[in-house]
Amino acid sequence: MSGVSIISSPASGDTYELAERISVRVTFDQAVDVTGTPQLALTIGSTTRQAGYSGYVPGGTAYSFSYVVQSSDGDSDGISIGASALTLNGGTIKISGGTTDATLGLGTHAIANSTSHKVDGSRQTAPTVNNVRIRTPASGDTFGLAETILVFVFFDRAVNVTGTPQLALTIGSVTRQAEYSHVFASGTALYIRYAVESSDSDSNGISIGANALTLNGGTIKIRGGTENAALGLGTHAIANSANHKVDGSQETAPTVSSVSISSRPVAGDTFELAEQILVSVAFDYPVDVTGTPQLALTVGSATRQAAYYATSATNPRWIFFRYAVQSSDSDADGVSIGASALTLNGGTIKIRGGTTNATLGFGTHAIANSANHKVNGSLQTAPAVSGLRIQAPVVGDTFEAAEGVFVLVTFDRPVEVTGTPQLALAIGATTRQAEYSTGSGYASLWFRYVVQSSDSDADGISIGASALTLNGGTIRYRGGTTNAALGLGSNAISNSASHKVDGSQQTAPTVSDVTITNSPASGDTFELAEQVVVRVTFDRTVAVTGALQLALTIGSTAHQARLNYGARTARLRQISFSYTVEQSDRDSDGISIGANALALGGGSIRHVGGTTNAALSLGSHAIVNSAGHKVDGGRMTAPAARRVSIWPGPANGDTYELGEAIRVSIFFDRGIDSTGQATLALTVGSTTRQATQCSPGFSVLTFCYVVQSSDRDADGISIGANALALNGGTIRIRGGSTDASLHLGRHAISNSANHKVDGRVETTPAVESTLLWTRPASGDTYEFGEVIGITVVFSRAVEVGGVPQLALTIGSTIRQASYYLTSQDDRVVFQYVVQGADMDPDGIDVGASALTLNGGTIRTKGGTANAALSLGSYAIANSADHKVDGSRETAPT
Repeated sequence: MSGVSIISSPASGDTYELAERISVRVTFDQAVDVTGTPQLALTIGSTTRQAGYSGYVPGGTAYSFSYVVQSSDGDSDGISIGASALTLNGGTIKISGGTTDATLGLGTHAIANSTSHKVDGSRQTAPTVNNVRIRTPASGDTFGLAETILVFVFFDRAVNVTGTPQLALTIGSVTRQAEYSHVFASGTALYIRYAVESSDSDSNGISIGANALTLNGGTIKIRGGTENAALGLGTHAIANSANHKVDGSQETAPTVSSVSISSRPVAGDTFELAEQILVSVAFDYPVDVTGTPQLALTVGSATRQAAYYATSATNPRWIFFRYAVQSSDSDADGVSIGASALTLNGGTIKIRGGTTNATLGFGTHAIANSANHKVNGSLQTAPAVSGLRIQAPVVGDTFEAAEGVFVLVTFDRPVEVTGTPQLALAIGATTRQAEYSTGSGYASLWFRYVVQSSDSDADGISIGASALTLNGGTIRYRGGTTNAALGLGSNAISNSASHKVDGSQQTAPTVSDVTITNSPASGDTFELAEQVVVRVTFDRTVAVTGALQLALTIGSTAHQARLNYGARTARLRQISFSYTVEQSDRDSDGISIGANALALGGGSIRHVGGTTNAALSLGSHAIVNSAGHKVDGGRMTAPAARRVSIWPGPANGDTYELGEAIRVSIFFDRGIDSTGQATLALTVGSTTRQATQCSPGFSVLTFCYVVQSSDRDADGISIGANALALNGGTIRIRGGSTDASLHLGRHAISNSANHKVDGRVETTPAVESTLLWTRPASGDTYEFGEVIGITVVFSRAVEVGGVPQLALTIGSTIRQASYYLTSQDDRVVFQYVVQGADMDPDGIDVGASALTLNGGTIRTKGGTANAALSLGSYAIANSADHKVDGSRETAPT
């Protein structure tokens, strides 16, 4: 050891405060190599804190350690570092290139009470920005299309971040919001990124203003404390950085930068039957993928095609492929992937947002005989339980009445489940059965039990070694016939003290978070017809009824955001509200949401399964002037398409058949009003077919086309950039006069391989859902004279002849609802008018055999195949929201 020095200084004076970083450099008298994570003990007051190894130059003589001050730390006479402070912690420090261990003693270099390095973790100074840096472009000084602009914002002390803060980049004359990704391990730097779009251009360099950093509904606080960070960039703002220009018209062909087999065999180095071989391919630029590209794996002497299945949501440079091992597969020396393995298979891989095709060759990234990835499809080892975990109670260590006890049973390889296996939970002296919930096809299975009021266990739930039983079902090797071993063995749980039960308790749910979850389409300001979406999170699951409201303060006016549809009868922890910006709305300093903004509006929010009302106050989660969410309803940017989706896909495989409805939805970036009936041109083979508007929505237009017998498309439907036409109608911004942009741009679809067409094939239409689409005029009970409407949805378009009937069981009586109309080609609607004698206090039933032809027909539209009439699992039993009392008669109004 030749020297030890504390190389950091307190931000203010001679005392480190909460979240400040203490850095120490240790220097040897000759070059060393380091492995693992050695530690250096700092004496802070009377407490020893371990500073972790944080870096060195290989073959160098100096390396450093760092420690972040915690709230309990205090040292009024200065940090000390003892002569024996340096320890290996399982690592090594050896002479560079050799085997001789370094001498670890600090000797005379030990430090006693360094008075210029005192510590007081009880002091909290607001973190401030002390540097801003933009990473250089991949080539030259200009970011091209799809390149990620990375910005690092450094603070003078460690911070914690919640939500998604934003950093406004001025690119030319346009403001673009770069989004927070993560905080560095050190806690002192934020990683913020923005992907260049085709319209971006800045010939004199990106600017970042002094007020560019905004919370966007999140928080940036001192690590371990409550002090909010100061967001101003001050002198670290950047004006026209000449080394960081932007040209979104500049497209570089993405090339492969790495290829890796990212999955490991469950056991050893050999994949068995049905195990998934996952391969990750990284490009040097983000890419868009359409269709199903393939990746050829050489498994022994056979070529197997791994299919594309996903692009990374957080880093679209990465795309993923997978292949499931078959029984005939064998490779004793390991899977290989050749330089030309990647093929498009009718799809595309292009630079994100552009038209330039990726270069597909792997070059030096090809993989030859990966010895850790052998294959033997004849193997089928019985899956065994490898782990057991009970999810924690919502609060504390005790499950209350109506809380779900969720238990995760993990096997050492993927399994398939049929039926409803059970897991016995010992709750006090009583055995309760948690039922299988989900997970088939994966290695982890979830089981669920809902706590009853009589349940009590003061020392914690136990799960015995024989607790897992099939209950008439099966748990087997995925894709095989080998049954799983059900014994939990050493994974059994005895009296888990952190999982007690008291069914007599039911604590009122309270709000744990409030977040504005979306950002303006451009910059930091919502314009006319844009939606503001707010999520309210509770600390436990709640049951929601009625039309709840959340007051948003926009300028000086309170506007009521409405509960989103999916939450109206759901049981969940998070509920969301939305509000559509009107022309008169203005808020130059950002939306506020007060502590008392949440109102029941005649509805209720209760502890799920109970009667305890939730506490409605937002408390400290109220939002004051969210600077990233300003409002100006006087601005009317033309609505533009932000996504085009063909859904839900063919009923069988990847090919639409005769009578099937092709549905395409165009999602706009703000609310729209439409008049008339717009059309969307689909290219089916070499023919153009017009899909007609069939379902308008707030910001979505849906178009439908029914496959005809002459339709053929072997490589998939295409939708051109100019496919959307008004057809004499209008599509305008909601509440305004600005016409929407009809150009689909990069959202056009070319030969969608999952949406082929063959109108020669005719499959029997089958029932795929049954809907009671009418509601009683009052409450949950139909009265005399009210119409009961039922829709039977088929798997493809149908034609109806005559007057088919649908039998409704009302009480003990069968009533026939008659055919009324066909909607959207695949929906057959029936109606029945309540009579005076009708009575059903527990709700209408519709049996599996309720649908009869009554001398009529239901056939494929344009074909001859008769529909299958059974409702099967779509039968309706005692619909509690659709009771009947024909003796009640309310005066029509």
